[in-house]
Amino acid sequence: MSLNKVDIKVNWMSPVRFPGSDVSKGPNLKAIDAALEAIDDSPENWDQSDWATREYSMEDKNNLPGIVVEPAPHCGTAMCLAGHVVTQAGYYLLFEDGFETTATAVDSNGQRYFIDHLAQSLLSLTRHQAEALFEYTNTREGLQWVRDQIAQTALNASYPEV
Repeated sequence: MSLNKVDIKVNWMSPVRFPGSDVSKGPNLKAIDAALEAIDDSPENWDQSDWATREYSMEDKNNLPGIVVEPAPHCGTAMCLAGHVVTQAGYYLLFEDGFETTATAVDSNGQRYFIDHLAQSLLSLTRHQAEALFEYTNTREGLQWVRDQIAQTALNASYPEV
């Protein structure tokens, strides 16, 4: 397996962005469902315990290069639900030198984002909803249960027309 490397110049001088989450329109259940479907289709690319992780050989363990990758099934990466949401929205994973895991995504301009904050924003979730959905101990069934709880809460709420 090989990583799908992309040539994006990372903007190291710009601070990591914390996009806000507009919860006024309600949760983006379609994006949650798409991420769950991707997990079901390629369970080997799902690892709820890390935002994102990359495959490496033992001889490479001490020399992991910095790399920006475009995740795809069977490409040597695994992600939690938040990682799936972010990459499905067109962002890339940023692995820094020497690290096999990452909590950072970049856009095509090289702007860095924390995966959890970006996914929360893309899904229009509250902080508590995001924490429950992205919990590292969630099983696949647990993810579905949290998703259904978020949907039930949204069903009982009213959102302004946009």
